[in-house]
Amino acid sequence: MRHILALAIALCLIAGCAALPVPATSAESSGDSPDWTVHGSIRINGNGDFTAERGVISGAGTKGDPWVIGGLDINGTDHGCCIYIGNTTDFFVVRDCRLTSAAVCVSWPYYPNAGIALFNVSMGTLTGNTVSNNDYGIYMENCTYNSVIGNSVVSSRVTGIQLNRSDGNSVLQNSIEGCAEWCGIYLVYSCNNSIVENYVSDVHVTGIYLEFFSDCNYVGRNTVRETGYGIEVLLSSDNIITENSVRDTRMRWVPGFIDWYGGYGILLQMSSFNNSIHGNMIDGSERYGIYIVYYCNFNFVVNNTVSNNAVGIHIDSSVGNRIYFNNLMNNGLHAYDCGPNIWNDVYPYGGNYWDDYPGNDGFSGPDQNITGSDGIGDSPYDSIGGDAGAIDMFPLMSQYNGTHPHSDEPAAEIVEETRESEDTDVSESVQEMPAETEEASVTRTGPGLGFLFAIVAVSLLSSSMVVVMRRRSRKH
Repeated sequence: MRHILALAIALCLIAGCAALPVPATSAESSGDSPDWTVHGSIRINGNGDFTAERGVISGAGTKGDPWVIGGLDINGTDHGCCIYIGNTTDFFVVRDCRLTSAAVCVSWPYYPNAGIALFNVSMGTLTGNTVSNNDYGIYMENCTYNSVIGNSVVSSRVTGIQLNRSDGNSVLQNSIEGCAEWCGIYLVYSCNNSIVENYVSDVHVTGIYLEFFSDCNYVGRNTVRETGYGIEVLLSSDNIITENSVRDTRMRWVPGFIDWYGGYGILLQMSSFNNSIHGNMIDGSERYGIYIVYYCNFNFVVNNTVSNNAVGIHIDSSVGNRIYFNNLMNNGLHAYDCGPNIWNDVYPYGGNYWDDYPGNDGFSGPDQNITGSDGIGDSPYDSIGGDAGAIDMFPLMSQYNGTHPHSDEPAAEIVEETRESEDTDVSESVQEMPAETEEASVTRTGPGLGFLFAIVAVSLLSSSMVVVMRRRSRKH
């Protein structure tokens, strides 16, 4: 029952808190080649500006009958923006438009050289648009409860989709290809957003980037290809990064900047805490599959397949991270740790699968001294590099598949709850472990961001892990 409830809440998060309507697109109703109407750039500043002169073709601004701007071909040259919408609360949809070549930035953020720019907007839906050759494909500032669904963003100079100080939005099933200077999807100071089932490729720096207190976001089932960094998290905590496919991250050359950089599948850096990296496939990174560095503590790295990377998992200057149920295969070096960190779950659940593990499985039990196999190696895996002396006490004999080695029962359940102390500004993160361990760890993450009342529950590890987090927002 608990897993069903968690899954239901997770689906509500992914769908977006506003349950915004998405009318049928013109491509759906008239074939693959919509008949665009040439139109000048559009600026809407307030609910009263939703008029026919500004491209509105129907609607009343309500949830059941949103304003609709659709089927337009807008060239933003000399205007700084193809479509700008600011300071609105009415429901609206921008659909099936071709938006290109926004240039000449006049006043940030009102004209950020974007195909679509939203400023201080809620209840909007952007869907089915083709956005190309702008500095920013879709740019959102101070926006809440909007949906960005099924857009094609091509050849942006800076970012494909950017959320700045924007909370509670859904970015779903978009295609972002070809960002010459920065990121495919970029969140900065943005919390409680869902980034799901997007395709990101040919991005010079980072495919999906969460930066500067972008907390409690759900990043799931995205495909990231041919970037410098696949998914990057910097100074951001309590995010769920799950079931993404990250392939072929490569080192990049930037003369006069930092020279060579990139080649990382998933990167956590600079005090990013309590993130869950779960169920991802990271393959073909030129340097590191998963890299955790600079005081990134108490993160979970669970049930990932990490293969064909120069180094599989590398942890430096970070402690208290838990790494287990991962499949590490065909990496130049599977793991490196300058922790200390924990590389296995408790018995009988086991640790990680290492394709170069040389041991046997003739015994069972916590001390591996009882005759009979249990799917766990009889000796620890001790080929983890680094000066922490890290070992996997319970290496798995076969690839992890969602159950613990010697039964059909789901693996260990972890419940993480973050709560705010009543009498201090210091929050506590309590991790409740399986009953067999009879232990709980409390870590203080310091003053800073407040917590709202909502609880977000996401079912992880194919019903094997549940992470419960309080929804977080910025204190003003």
